[in-house]
Amino acid sequence: MPGLRFGPEFDPEQYELLEFHHRGGEAEVWRAVRTGHSGLKELVAAKIMLERDPSEVRRWLGRWDDVSHNAHRLGVTDLVVPSFLLGPSPHRPGAAPSGGLLGYQISPWVEGVPLHTWGRTQRGGPAAVAEVLARLCRIVDELHRKRWVHRDISPANVLVDAQGQVKLIDLTFLAPLDHTLTVAVFTPGHVPPEAEQVGGFPTTAKDLFAVGTLARALLLPDHGRLDHRLAAEQARAELLAAGYGEELARWACEPLARDPDRRPPRSARGSRAAANSCAPTGRWRGPRAWPCCPTGPAGRCWSPAAPTARHWPAPGTAGSACRPVRGPARYGSWWPAGPGARASWWSAPRTAAARSGSAPRPAGGRPRAGSAGSRGRSTPPGR
Repeated sequence: MPGLRFGPEFDPEQYELLEFHHRGGEAEVWRAVRTGHSGLKELVAAKIMLERDPSEVRRWLGRWDDVSHNAHRLGVTDLVVPSFLLGPSPHRPGAAPSGGLLGYQISPWVEGVPLHTWGRTQRGGPAAVAEVLARLCRIVDELHRKRWVHRDISPANVLVDAQGQVKLIDLTFLAPLDHTLTVAVFTPGHVPPEAEQVGGFPTTAKDLFAVGTLARALLLPDHGRLDHRLAAEQARAELLAAGYGEELARWACEPLARDPDRRPPRSARGSRAAANSCAPTGRWRGPRAWPCCPTGPAGRCWSPAAPTARHWPAPGTAGSACRPVRGPARYGSWWPAGPGARASWWSAPRTAAARSGSAPRPAGGRPRAGSAGSRGRSTPPGR
């Protein structure tokens, strides 16, 4: 419970539990604060091992000790490296500790949210998704270049902060490529068709498949379960149906290939280029920031989170500068365009007039507001 203390045997009140975060597998994770010997306080994530069998506790501590040593030696940027300790159970301040010793894994506290939570709440569109995927790819690529693999990449182990910075956490199963496995890891929803085998060697293909499942989850947040036997085919069909371009669909689906040898390394540059791309007809390019319709009632902005809200007067009426056009399905049926919101953020299907050159089109092939290349209706939804 909050307020309890724990720490190593020589300083059993060094840490204070602040807030329960979640329980997963063999441990509970808490937000805690460490008070150093100089009085300096530091927020940490404390993973408290629930196992009380002394032999099991020491076995896990041995694994965590290896993880901490190896991760520090690798020096991979944005890989959150833990430390560990063995100490008495959490207890009230001033009270004598009781019970046996527990294992604790201590990591710097990251002010971020799991990837799946960020994906459901972010408002930056494909541009923000591209940047987050690029940063995740850079971490994984650097780890693989040093011939190590994470083996447990999942939305819960990728944290994203308010600025879109990415951290990869939970290194419990970090392993070098040239050592046989002593334990197989199964992360539901993110494991490839081929299974790890105890006694076999780890591969980068497992990490790459997990990155592919995360890319699909970010680009298609409302879609359901992925059939891992047909992952690439299913994801490609879903992405194209959602209006994404061929280049993006190809990039996102490559790591989902059934054949592990056909999963290429993820390039951070490639993720930005692919996720920012679109076909020249009916594909969403994605805004750098959400558009706003300043002429709506009380100056309110149109929000993709409320696609049916009547936030502005009907086009053509007094005070209206917005013209709704058909927008990407994942953000509702409408997208504002016109003087008050940049129409160039939506590449609408080219009409016959646009193809013949009679419609004005700016550089880059995207329609200007009000052009024949920008489809729309005369009234916003809900009116």
